[in-house]
Amino acid sequence: MVESGTVLLVEAIPDTGYYLKAGSLMQNNTPITDGTFTVGNTDVTITAEFVPETDLAVWDGSTNPTPGVYQV
Repeated sequence: MVESGTVLLVEAIPDTGYYLKAGSLMQNNTPITDGTFTVGNTDVTITAEFVPETDLAVWDGSTNPTPGVYQV
């Protein structure tokens, strides 16, 4: 058991060929944005979603629209 108020570091390390999906590291359905969370008085569930690297979009360096000044 971890004492309430303790700050824990959470590190989600994917297997080779996978990456951690952005925003998927959660503590009780609340995003862990800086890799840490403070333990409270309730049970905690840590979740993370790992995605195959084959799902990564490949950027070809082009932009759409063409770079320039646009008035909206």
